Amino acid sequence: MAIGSVAALTAGAAMPVFSYIMGDMIDAFESMDTMVQKSKETMLIFIYVGIGAFAAGWIMYACWMITG
Repeated sequence: MAIGSVAALTAGAAMPVFSYIMGDMIDAFESMDTMVQKSKETMLIFIYVGIGAFAAGWIMYACWMITG
């Protein structure tokens, strides 16, 4: 149950993290040169956070199904 709870907290934290990352990307729109590079970096971060959220959600569901 403890592992499932930690995974649930991690999966739930994904949306605020996405908002923070999106804010960083919007800040990069000040010049065209930095916008393209920052967008590429942000895309990779979005993918990594999405994979982490998926894994945490899967772990959460698996742990709570075992204990429930």
